[in-house]
Amino acid sequence: MGYPGNYCDSLVTAGFREVTFINITEKTLPTMKWWKNNALRYRDSEINAFLKEDVQEFIYGCETLEELFNDGVLGYGTVRAIK
Repeated sequence: MGYPGNYCDSLVTAGFREVTFINITEKTLPTMKWWKNNALRYRDSEINAFLKEDVQEFIYGCETLEELFNDGVLGYGTVRAIK
């Protein structure tokens, strides 16, 4: 997932200590599927305030992000540090 070590190293350089990184990608990955499924479900709804092209781009974005997360290129994490 990205380069969390770079963030942690930067925090140490900035004077932080007890720097901890927790990768939460696996727990947040279903978000992309839910976003995509909701967009597909409401794409043709009359209450939809978005252009169909915009919704399709959003769906493509969700698929792209999901692929990048599954490949370990992107992800989510939390950082804890003490100053």
